Amino acid sequence: METREIIRRTLEVQFAFSTIFLYLDFTGYLFPPQANVK
Repeated sequence: METREIIRRTLEVQFAFSTIFLYLDFTGYLFPPQANVK
């Protein structure tokens, strides 16, 4: 497998994980709103 192919797949996986993390964070699944209030 070429190095470019590995880099491209790695970026795709990182993008997918970051998208899922942002979605869970936005919906308050990971961090409930009351926990962020100071």
